[in-house]
Amino acid sequence: MILFYFFILCILIICLYFYNVNKNQLEEFETKVLSQKKFDKFILKNAGKKAFNVGLKDIKIQRENCFQKCDAENCIKLYMKRQNYNNCIKCQEKKGKCYNNNMCTMGNCDDCGKNLKKLNCHHKNNIGCTDPNNIYSLDGIEPYFIEVPSQSANSPFDSKCVFCWQMESFL
Repeated sequence: MILFYFFILCILIICLYFYNVNKNQLEEFETKVLSQKKFDKFILKNAGKKAFNVGLKDIKIQRENCFQKCDAENCIKLYMKRQNYNNCIKCQEKKGKCYNNNMCTMGNCDDCGKNLKKLNCHHKNNIGCTDPNNIYSLDGIEPYFIEVPSQSANSPFDSKCVFCWQMESFL
């Protein structure tokens, strides 16, 4: 019986030893967890590396002949988004003014001031759309649509149009 208690005591001592050794390693690991800001800085600092540059393969970006291939509602929205994007580029990069992205008036090119700062036209959260060659980048491109082959026999078209603002929910 004494041998059994001695055996249990040895197991407890070994467990306590490994717990103390691993406790320091766990504490070191916890200090290396990055906050959201630090993680974002890490990603932006290493953005040129291929591990973060993820794209969709063989995507043909389209902007023309939308009304012949897709529904009118989304084609009108694409036309207006492209016009807004091009107006922003023309205003800020060519004229050196600030673009007031007011969707009611399709935007205005105004003088910069305290309340109106330059807008990043390419940023995908502003006017630009996700770049299919680098889907996790915040730098966007001019609005577009792509055609995806239809899987439905009920479809009146041979393909389905997917617009860049619709792709955001899939990424």
